[in-house]
Amino acid sequence: MVRLAKKSEVFINEFIITFGFLGGVFTRVGVDPESILLEALLQIMAAFIPSLEPFNPLFLILITAILTISAILTIWFTAKVPGLIAVLLAWISGFIILGGDTQTIIGLILLILAILLGAYATGELGEYLG
Repeated sequence: MVRLAKKSEVFINEFIITFGFLGGVFTRVGVDPESILLEALLQIMAAFIPSLEPFNPLFLILITAILTISAILTIWFTAKVPGLIAVLLAWISGFIILGGDTQTIIGLILLILAILLGAYATGELGEYLG
């Protein structure tokens, strides 16, 4: 029998860890994987439809805006304000975790707080605390 993922598991894995924490790590390192993938997609599109190449910057801005807005709205409808705060905490933890000894410890503490806040925001905190 297949077990479906709980709302908190999906929220924590998809938004807190992936969107928040890894987003902060990538920002700290100076890499934006989303723009790299989108630029590759636009190059592929330009190979098939060369007349669209002048509109590539517009497509890049539009797709980035749509993805960001849809992620924020999904976070809002899934976990409201505590969910947004949890993702922001996760982003901050990802950004500072590579800074050194003290910053690594603070980053880990913020990540744990973000995960607990995400579980609270989805109404399943009791399962994480025992």
